[in-house]
Amino acid sequence: AGSLIPYDDDDEEKKEFKWGIKSTTNLQGVLKDHSTNPKRFKQFLGGGGAGIKMEDDGRYVLPIQALKNNEKVVSLVILAKKTSYGWEFSNDASHEGCIQPAVLEWREKELIMMTSCDDGSRRVYWSSTMGNLWYEEYDTLSRVWGNSLKRTGHGVQGGFVSATINGQKVILVSRPVYSENHKKETGRLHLWLTDMQRIYDVGQISAENENVAASTLLYATVEAPSLEGGEKKKLYCSYEVAAAEDGKYNIAFVDLTEKLEDMKKVLAAWNEQDAYIVKEYRCGNGKNKWLRDCNDGELTKGLVGLLSNTSTKNTWSDEYLCVNATVHGEVESAPDGGLTFKGPGAWAKWPVGDMGQTVPYHFANSKFTLVATVSIDKAPEKGSSPIPLMGVRMNDAQGTVLFGLSYTHDKEWRIIFNGSLLTLPAHGENAGWEANKEYHVVLQMDYNDGLFVYVNGKRIYDRELHYEVEDYEDYESFSRKLQKLLSSHSISHFYIGGDGKSSSDSIQVTVSNVLLYS
Repeated sequence: AGSLIPYDDDDEEKKEFKWGIKSTTNLQGVLKDHSTNPKRFKQFLGGGGAGIKMEDDGRYVLPIQALKNNEKVVSLVILAKKTSYGWEFSNDASHEGCIQPAVLEWREKELIMMTSCDDGSRRVYWSSTMGNLWYEEYDTLSRVWGNSLKRTGHGVQGGFVSATINGQKVILVSRPVYSENHKKETGRLHLWLTDMQRIYDVGQISAENENVAASTLLYATVEAPSLEGGEKKKLYCSYEVAAAEDGKYNIAFVDLTEKLEDMKKVLAAWNEQDAYIVKEYRCGNGKNKWLRDCNDGELTKGLVGLLSNTSTKNTWSDEYLCVNATVHGEVESAPDGGLTFKGPGAWAKWPVGDMGQTVPYHFANSKFTLVATVSIDKAPEKGSSPIPLMGVRMNDAQGTVLFGLSYTHDKEWRIIFNGSLLTLPAHGENAGWEANKEYHVVLQMDYNDGLFVYVNGKRIYDRELHYEVEDYEDYESFSRKLQKLLSSHSISHFYIGGDGKSSSDSIQVTVSNVLLYS
C-alpha cells in the first residue's frame, strides 16, 4: 500500500491505495479534480525511481507506470496538489513501451524523466509544464544509454539524480556497462556526469569481480560545522550484485564522495574550453563564419566536442574529455595546430553508433552541426575522383556516406548524399577552393529540414539550392528521404581529413579545431 497524502500520519484525510488494482475507483475519492482522472489507463503499476520534492514550492512528484487500454505500458508522474490534499496526474506520458521511470528537477519547475524503452535504450524526456507535455530530449541525453550490450530489452533500473557541483547544476547517472563473458553478459557499474550538453564517463564504481544489476544514487548535504558554510556534499550508491550460483542478489553500498573532486576538475575543464571557444571565435574576429547571427553567448550552446591540439599516434583527444577520435594512416601534428593527413588511408574517425552500448553522440541521428578549419595543402591529380574531406557514414553493410563534403582536382567542392554526388548550381568564386588557404567548413543536418553546407560563411548547399537544380517533387520529398534513411539505419561515425577508402596518393589536408554541436 502507498500513501496518497504526503502529510502527517495523524491526518484524518489521509487515504491509501494499492498497486496493481485493475481499476481507478479506489483513487477517485482522492482525485478531487476529476479532469485529471486518467480514464485512458486501466491499471497503475509501481514506479521505478524515487520521488522528489520540488525546490520552489515543496510539491512532491512521483514517477509511475500505467497500463493503457490497449495493453501498452507508459511512464508518467503524479504530483501533490498545491492547494488541497491529494494528487493529480500529469496530462502527458512517455512513448508506449517505455517503463522504469525516474524523475528529477532540473531548473525551476522543469522535470527530466528517464525511462527504459523496448527499443533497447533509455529515453529521456523534458517538461517545463510539470508533465502536461513531455518532449523527448533528442538534443542531449535521450537514447544515449543502452539497456544491454546489444541495446536490446528493458534492462535494469539505474541511478538518476541532480546535483550542484561548484555552483553548477549537473545530472549524475549510474548504469551497468556490459561485456560478454562465456556467452553471458556481465555488468560493471559506471557513473556518468552530464550538464545536459556533454556526457562524461567518470568510470567504473563497482568492484572488478562483481556482476551488477539495478542501482540507485543519493546526493546529500550533511552538516559539517568545521567547514565553511557548515555543510558538506556527499554522494552514495547502492546496487545489486549477482550471487555466484543461486541467482540471488546481494546489496552493495559505496561512498562516492571522493568522485565529486574528480567531477569538479571535469567541470573546470569544460568551463576552460568554453572560455577558449568564446575567445577564439568571438564576434568580429572573422573566425565564426558559420554563424548566421553572431552572438558570443551562442558560441558554446550545444557544443559537445572539440578536436584541437591534443593527439597521440592513434588518438585525437576530445578537449571536453568525452569522446575521442581514432587516427589512421600517415598523420602528423600541424605546426599551427590540428593534424595533417597525408596519402591513402589517412583519416580520423569520430565514433557515434560505433561506440556500442553507450552512444554519447546519439543526437547526431536527428541533427548535428560539424565545424572545422581546413586547408588543402596539395591539389589532387588531374582526372582523379573527388576526395572526401569530412562527413558521416551509416552503419549499413556498405558503410554508405549519408552526408559529406569532397573536393576535386579542378578545385571545386562536391556534396555527397546517400552515397551519390549532388548537382550544385554555379556560385562563381565562392564555390571553389585554393591550395594552402584556410577555410571554415560547416556541415549541418536536421532531421526535419535537410542538409546545409557552408564554406567561409557562404551557403554552397541547402534546400533552396536543391530546389533550383531538381524538380519540385524531389524538393518536397527530400526531408522524407532523409528521415527514411535514418529510420532504417543509424549513423556509424564522422570521418575527418579523409574517409579511409580513397586510394589517391595526392591527399594532403590539414584540419584543426573540429567542433561538434548538437
